[in-house]
Amino acid sequence: EDAINDKHPWTHYTFRGDRGFPYESGPSGQVRDQWRRFSHGWGRSDVAFYVMKSHLESATRLSGDGLVQLDINNPKVPGGVMKKGNTYYITAGGYGIHGNSDQFTFLKDLSHIEADMTIKVHVSSLKGRESWSKAGIMVRDSADPGAINVYCAVSFSNGAFTTWRSATGSYSSVKTQTAISFVPTWLMINKVMNTYTCHKSADGVTWHKIHEIQVNMDSDTAHIGMAVTSHNGWLLSSAEGVFENYEAQTSFYPSISPTVSRSPTYKYYLDGVMHLTNVYSDRRMYASAGYSGESRVGAGPGHYSDNTYTWLIEPATCGIDQDCYTIQNIQSRRCLYAETDKDWQAGVGANLCNSGTTDISKWYLEEACNGSCWFIINAANDRRLYAQKDGWWESGVGAVIGNHCNDQKWHIQVKS
Repeated sequence: EDAINDKHPWTHYTFRGDRGFPYESGPSGQVRDQWRRFSHGWGRSDVAFYVMKSHLESATRLSGDGLVQLDINNPKVPGGVMKKGNTYYITAGGYGIHGNSDQFTFLKDLSHIEADMTIKVHVSSLKGRESWSKAGIMVRDSADPGAINVYCAVSFSNGAFTTWRSATGSYSSVKTQTAISFVPTWLMINKVMNTYTCHKSADGVTWHKIHEIQVNMDSDTAHIGMAVTSHNGWLLSSAEGVFENYEAQTSFYPSISPTVSRSPTYKYYLDGVMHLTNVYSDRRMYASAGYSGESRVGAGPGHYSDNTYTWLIEPATCGIDQDCYTIQNIQSRRCLYAETDKDWQAGVGANLCNSGTTDISKWYLEEACNGSCWFIINAANDRRLYAQKDGWWESGVGAVIGNHCNDQKWHIQVKS
């Protein structure tokens, strides 16, 4: 009657891990020897419990929502997913996400994610019986148990970590941090081409890198989502992870609208610094510090990411209805240009940013690759920036008229 009428709640709580509920808790003080029996030969056998579903909002089974549950490799304890608002409760068995194959429950995001992406979630709770019970976010080549994958996660008592498998059926690698008991943790995976970076955060604002790895996966077919495993394939036990504020977004820029302008302004141009990576050569453009002119703009290996390879793209004005941009190197503080009376490699350099309506230091951005890459076109001479596949450093970058070749297409990615 008290439970049904919500009256006389108990005020004394005492619990012990090896004794059953309610141990010696009571209405107002200690009540001895009332817990029910588990495997021990003591405690009462006539204790009853009344469980009443809350009349408030409760969790419901997953339905629609653009997510689907997959039990990878048929764990003995099947997984389960419940949802309440923007929170997902995922229970899972499985022997783990490690070794040559995986066994876990995967809440797969059906969103079509292409090219570069950012996946983020807050793991607010994790319950498990193993120190390596874990919950996190994953990019996975397929639903095969031995699939290539990158997993950014937090464990029950070994802290946050990253695991990855670089080839189908190969042994997984792991990068761990300080072993600590679970605390609520924000997790984020940034994918830039074939580079995956796992981050953690206490507040979702200030991020700390756990690890960065190079893994080749097909972005057009990759599975993404939330993954939980109990790390024990034999016991009839499970882990539960609670995920809040899950989101997955592409990092390249949305398609432009040619009927409006050659390149409208997006918030990404104003909010971050960029890497410019050539689609054909996979080389990243740079401008050396302390140099100007044509001699020190080139393209180096795509994994380089210091400030000589980092650019700030800012809106400029080119005519009445033409949006264009300056492309300024973070390290040298000089703007990219292409000279009108020169062609090929000799025409591209970095110098002090010029002013004017249209000039050699201003650029149009034109959509290519179905929205995932761009032509970078000089506003003064209509030459397109390119990087040769077999040209290294300064000799590899230039500007040429037209052609629409692959070496003139660029990925513009927000620097992680």
